[in-house]
Amino acid sequence: MTFRDLRLGYALKEVLDQFSSIGLNVIVGTVGFELHGALPFGYEPGDVDVYVYADGDDYDRCNKILYQKYNEFREKSRSLRDLVGMSLTNKCFIFHTSQGVKANVWLRPKSEIPSRIVTMLVEGIEVNTLPINELYNHKISLNRQKDLDFTIQYIKTILSRKL
Repeated sequence: MTFRDLRLGYALKEVLDQFSSIGLNVIVGTVGFELHGALPFGYEPGDVDVYVYADGDDYDRCNKILYQKYNEFREKSRSLRDLVGMSLTNKCFIFHTSQGVKANVWLRPKSEIPSRIVTMLVEGIEVNTLPINELYNHKISLNRQKDLDFTIQYIKTILSRKL
């Protein structure tokens, strides 16, 4: 698999390049499903979701980069609506990559690293994600309509493969 094979591959690579030297990156959301080859038929990921796990100086350095990205995006935004979802209190930062793809980055302490992580090599770069069942449990726990729609498409894709 290459970054070009993934629908948001270049945006994913940019996020990984930005944060891989700081802490452990774990890709969640629909890009995680695509890494597993389990994206429902016809489903297009809309953004890149990543947890960055770091402690101490690395946590502070990552936090500084995220604040910088937040401020860059805030300065470029044309309306308050663009900033919806941006939060500095729960360490979730939303910014746009150079390709214009939205990236959601959550900064977490290393003590919260999941017990099970799947590591893949994409063009020689280690890409971490969760096992499919944990990706799915996380998605469902968000209790949003778009995740219910994803679930329906996911089930339809599974059923169509068995026919």
